[in-house]
Amino acid sequence: MMTDSSTSSKATSSKATSTTPHTNNWSHGDLSQYSHFISVDDLPYVSATDMSIGGSIKRHPSWFKVTEIGPPPPDGVVGKKGACHHWLVIQRANMNTKDVQKLLASLVGYPEAKEIGVCGLKDKHAITVQTFSIPSFSRSLARHVTSAELIEKIHQHTGSNLTVIGTPQVSSKKLRRNQHLGNRFEIVVGSLSIVNSKKALEVACNIQDQLLVTGCPNFYGEQRFSRGTSAAIRGQRILERVESSKSGSTRKRLRSSVVRSSHKMLMLSAHSAMYFNLWLANRIRKCSFDKLLDGDLILDTTGPTNVRSQRYSASSSLDEEKERPDGKKNETEGTAEKIAEGHDVLNSTTTTTTTTNNNNNNSNTSSTSQLDHRKIVSGFENGVLSFTGPMYGSRMDLPAENTEARAIEDEVAALSKTNESTYRMLNVYGCRRIGRLSIAQMNLNIAEHKEGLVFSFSLPKGSYATAFLREFMKVSMSNKDDKYDGEDSDEEEEVDDGTTDHASSRKRKKARSGDIPRVPLALESIVTTLNELGMEHTIQKINTQPAGTVPKYKMLLLRSTRGKVRKITCVLFLTANPRTIKEWTAVLGEKKTCRLANTKDMEKHLGCSSVEELCPFSVLTSPAVPSHVTVAIDSLMIEETAPFAFKYGKLSRIGLSAGDFVSIATQCGVSVNTVTF
Repeated sequence: MMTDSSTSSKATSSKATSTTPHTNNWSHGDLSQYSHFISVDDLPYVSATDMSIGGSIKRHPSWFKVTEIGPPPPDGVVGKKGACHHWLVIQRANMNTKDVQKLLASLVGYPEAKEIGVCGLKDKHAITVQTFSIPSFSRSLARHVTSAELIEKIHQHTGSNLTVIGTPQVSSKKLRRNQHLGNRFEIVVGSLSIVNSKKALEVACNIQDQLLVTGCPNFYGEQRFSRGTSAAIRGQRILERVESSKSGSTRKRLRSSVVRSSHKMLMLSAHSAMYFNLWLANRIRKCSFDKLLDGDLILDTTGPTNVRSQRYSASSSLDEEKERPDGKKNETEGTAEKIAEGHDVLNSTTTTTTTTNNNNNNSNTSSTSQLDHRKIVSGFENGVLSFTGPMYGSRMDLPAENTEARAIEDEVAALSKTNESTYRMLNVYGCRRIGRLSIAQMNLNIAEHKEGLVFSFSLPKGSYATAFLREFMKVSMSNKDDKYDGEDSDEEEEVDDGTTDHASSRKRKKARSGDIPRVPLALESIVTTLNELGMEHTIQKINTQPAGTVPKYKMLLLRSTRGKVRKITCVLFLTANPRTIKEWTAVLGEKKTCRLANTKDMEKHLGCSSVEELCPFSVLTSPAVPSHVTVAIDSLMIEETAPFAFKYGKLSRIGLSAGDFVSIATQCGVSVNTVTF
């Protein structure tokens, strides 16, 4: 009879510490001054509110597919001795972009993820196709490697987590942020409020027809603000802390701590995003979303990011557009025709230009009233042009004074008390962001799916798929069990102004950062998933004799001894080929020898209350285990063709091949690495 060995230290079991639940508003003290901040769920809709399909998304990684609309082709230049950057298109699941960057950097011997180029950050809980650039020089091998060597190394060390697709390309330059054009989404909306899928499809198509006329608001999604409005509040308090600092040395120290922290700069970005959402919501409530207003700064939505916005004036006269004495058209008239036809345009006849920069969007805004009024309106109705909204900063351009567009922006600006000098001090430059997305430009397709409806559409970079789908679903898009690990991941962090009591800060941080209690997936849920994936399996009682000869395996639950977050790794290997903890430490890349995890670690991260319950399926929990909990499996187990009798709980075994176990674990949000000794 096959035996299963699950090992852990015999530390005393302790109950999980009770933690403060995640609330929509963060901070200590009075929050009334931030009462004008509104969550994404409270934003207005532009389609009929009595038409919706309900439902939910991201219940399974295969329900949310993102394909990056790639950057321009690389130059193909290879330097001396093969020096270049390899551009690889990689498909992944249940890993965020930063995790992939760290993994790829470690494969070529680089300690920092910044050596790996990427255009943007994608969601973790999705199947994502994205381009990465990797330097050809491997520090671990002390030579340049070819793309074939690199691909083999990726597949060898990551198993089924990362898959290189397409033909590798080379370039003399690494990828930079925002080089891509946008993203293509394929999202399944399940658990619809309308049971009949044909009826749900009909309702969705009716909403689509409405949005074809009105356009879709380009709101920031829930991910940008963490939970509710918490990230925006933190950004506001950072600005307030900087403005209220009295001494110059304190202000300099505080400024340095902010600009050097990508997390704190993300909070400032969330603050600007909140005011953009407030402005766009205000415009919708004033019934001014589906039309241009006098003073609007308009932008060509089909062009590149660093384009020139035109200042729209409702009083523009067509009499200004006359032929020149030589019989040729004015240059502005030709420009207007190009806009109406959907071309990217830079008007070279403008006289005053103000340049604005931002990490996500760059725009050059010029004042002109020479563009043909009628053709601008036509371009707006066709979705080629859009009005833009404010992303506050020191260089943000504003509509002309005493115009309708300026009046709406002034109403929102009055809610913010931040001085322009504060933005300048923190290198927050500001920009203009497109406010209206055209359905005609999205190539939207809605079809029936066995779980509900599937939406396929394209969005420009910086736009949120969840913000688009809320017009169809009209339900809360917040997932309380979802931990955001992508671009807008949000963890508590205090602002250091030089006077903070660090011990108290750490205690408050620890009290707020508790995880939602995890519960192992029920056997019925695992069996259902196995059936959906078409995997052969058997269910047996633990005291029965497994059919046939089944290889024995062992399991260790290891805990790293370095780092702010201690990694928990469930390692599996054959009993016939035992591996020591030191061997696993080396192959996992840890500098100090790992230790066996204790019962407190098991209860906190896996939901196991005792060593007897610990098993390979313990990593399958609800909600999913955090990103620092992973599985490592010896490649010799993958090579075995006979199924393993994997232990489940205390009383059952699941007969399953090691490869299928890796697949189901990956499908359930667990990062699995196949290692070779």
